[in-house]
Amino acid sequence: MSTLYELVEWEDLGFNLPRSLPCETTKTIAEAISHIRSAGEFVVAVENGVRRPLTTAEELEFQSAYRIHMSRIRPSAA
Repeated sequence: MSTLYELVEWEDLGFNLPRSLPCETTKTIAEAISHIRSAGEFVVAVENGVRRPLTTAEELEFQSAYRIHMSRIRPSAA
């Protein structure tokens, strides 16, 4: 079983339903994160065509990769 990752965003229709962004499914969390442009976007895992939340290990990887990604697009003032 191969896990892929997809970038989704929350769409507020009275429910919190994830909606896919026009982004292909990626093989790594870091690849999916590289497409994030707003705080309303996040990454989910896709196994056998079915979305699922990230596992604890994947969530830790996501947080680390997200910090790196954000530091590259918004360098801190020195």
